[in-house]
Amino acid sequence: MDISPASAPTASLPSASLRTFVLVWAAQTVSLIGSQLTAFGLAVWVYQRTGSTTLHALVAVANMAPRTLFVLLLGGLADRWNLRKLLLASQIGSGLCAVLLALLAGMDQLGVAAVLALVAANAVFGSVQPPALTKLTTLLVPSRQLGRANGLNQFGFALGYILSPLLASMLLEAAGLLGILIIDGITFALAVAVMAAVSIQDAPSAPTNRATSGPREPLWKGAWEGWMHVYRSPGLLGLVFIFVAMNFNLGILRGLVTPLVLSFSDVRAVGNILFTGGIGMLLGSVAMMVWGGPRRRIVGVLGFFVVQGLSLFAAAWAPSVVLVAVSAFGVLLSFPIIQSCGVTIMQNKVPKAILGRVHSASSSLAGGGVLLAYLVAGPLADQVFEPLMTGQGALATQLGPFLGTGPGRGIALLFGLIGLETVAVALLGALRPSIRLMEDRLPDQSLGTGHLSPSSPSPSA
Repeated sequence: MDISPASAPTASLPSASLRTFVLVWAAQTVSLIGSQLTAFGLAVWVYQRTGSTTLHALVAVANMAPRTLFVLLLGGLADRWNLRKLLLASQIGSGLCAVLLALLAGMDQLGVAAVLALVAANAVFGSVQPPALTKLTTLLVPSRQLGRANGLNQFGFALGYILSPLLASMLLEAAGLLGILIIDGITFALAVAVMAAVSIQDAPSAPTNRATSGPREPLWKGAWEGWMHVYRSPGLLGLVFIFVAMNFNLGILRGLVTPLVLSFSDVRAVGNILFTGGIGMLLGSVAMMVWGGPRRRIVGVLGFFVVQGLSLFAAAWAPSVVLVAVSAFGVLLSFPIIQSCGVTIMQNKVPKAILGRVHSASSSLAGGGVLLAYLVAGPLADQVFEPLMTGQGALATQLGPFLGTGPGRGIALLFGLIGLETVAVALLGALRPSIRLMEDRLPDQSLGTGHLSPSSPSPSA
């Protein structure tokens, strides 16, 4: 199993492309942190105003569901529009949502309906960013360095994951929700300024001559093309299925780790465990930035999927804060490595003219995995697994000596079963040549060493 670094030192990157990539990455990361501050602050504000856990959860749904749906429909714009102008339009739209929220909050006119509507609108504008940034990375970074570049992208996500709750909690006390919204607006302005300053030449926008092919295809047809390209390639289909399972695991962990820990410890322990998991995500991202992943990226995907499964399985064994913290660390450590290796495979193996549509199909399915986890986690825990592991539960006698019985042990059983399922999926993937050998069987589609231009075509609908 070859786990040697996939690329040479990053100093070999073309300096102009590297500067552009780092500038865009920094601006997008700052904007992402601002958006996560707002999402956290709004969710807390809604709960404090209403006392409703349902409305609190609806803020998260409003932030996630439109992204999952609209990334499929709008992500294909990354294959049609100039990427710089597409990202500019996305940032301006999201920034306007933050400004409207700040105005309503400043006039004391902000209500739950307005919060849900503007959070959903912001999510729609943001849905084009993942496929656009994935394609932009491919344009600016040589293929041998994509693993490190994708690690840097994951580092930005991990930074927001760790910093946002901590900063938002402090800012809510010091400056209130309005202060957070103003900071979010400033981060959007910074991202807009950076994107307006850089120039990027796009890859060919389509495999056919659109100048003579009549009107552009509707958005749903572009989404269908992305789906079909994945479906026709068993290797890519298997990779996307792993993305879905990985995101489902993450959703289960996020949704159930709090009730699991509170069944035997306190809120402070929950915070420490979530922070430990965030450190794991940060270290996984740094590892990809330095290492770049194995030469055979699929080894990184399957190998760390096993790590994720074993980490989930570990949480089942005992009601221990240390054990659950180790589990959270392992699950989130593996996330950026699996994601970076998998995205790098797509960037190298999917034709650039349809990369936006293919990435959109993948992102839509992966986001669906998180939503599915959020929808089923509570009912599975409350209605199925917790009753099985009570004193008189159907499995308490057989599994109680190993896992214990009582509150939280049903959730632990669910974690253990999902962990075993994850390991099984990774092993099945390793046994299937279409997945194990996909990097050999699919032709390289790498564009090269970055593409910069003083001007680019305008977006068209």
